[in-house]
Amino acid sequence: MTNGQNGDDRLLDYLYGEMSPEERQAFEAELANDPALRQTYDRYRDVTTAYEQLEPVEPPRSSYYDILREARRAVSPIESSEPSMMQRILSLFRSPGVAVALTLTIVVGTSVIFMKRSTIETEGERQDRRYVREREEGVKEKPRTPYTKGSDDGPRARVPYTKSGTDGV
Repeated sequence: MTNGQNGDDRLLDYLYGEMSPEERQAFEAELANDPALRQTYDRYRDVTTAYEQLEPVEPPRSSYYDILREARRAVSPIESSEPSMMQRILSLFRSPGVAVALTLTIVVGTSVIFMKRSTIETEGERQDRRYVREREEGVKEKPRTPYTKGSDDGPRARVPYTKSGTDGV
């Protein structure tokens, strides 16, 4: 007899008639020659016969629910009594206080952004203001854009000129 799982599988296949005719004949010859295999076969046969004589018993209805709950637990992610991080975060948004605080944060934040945008001056406005200040101080500089067309080296240097209009270079 072959020991282990393979021998048990062969015994069960023989008991349940799942062997081909050739395998069945070979196993019966082995069964006749091996007393240990025969003893194991007799125990398996007795258990199988006793099992077949049992009357079916209907399990209690609650055991179905227990089995289904265990099956769901085995298939679904690990359930714990403690809520997940995402559940805790979402539960915060259900309270009215957090909803009011969030709304105020959004309103104040957007108004601050729009107020800053309205106070940001453009490069052209900055140049105009500098021109006015320099004119009041007596030194004038021609307002120019940061990059003048035809320039090879980027922004052209500013050329200061005096009140009289002549270049001071």
